[in-house]
Amino acid sequence: MEANRQFTPTHHLTCAIQWIDDNGKPTPDNREAIGTVYREAYITQYPSAVNGVIQFERSEDFLICAEHAKQLKNPGMEHWHFQPLKAGVR
Repeated sequence: MEANRQFTPTHHLTCAIQWIDDNGKPTPDNREAIGTVYREAYITQYPSAVNGVIQFERSEDFLICAEHAKQLKNPGMEHWHFQPLKAGVR
């Protein structure tokens, strides 16, 4: 999958991210997307896993709003990468 893909929509794009809140509920919204986000492929140590590791594949690209994008700076989000939408695309 190409890492630097850009969406070229013909309609208003909304956020596709749904974090789980403190009550266990998803946080969908209809805010305007400012970019895309994807999780990189990586391997992490996990002792109870077969061979002691878990291998994650690169995720698909998800549209993301400014509010959810702020959370990408939080600890544990280092495998997620933000790509802004092209100028004029919204």
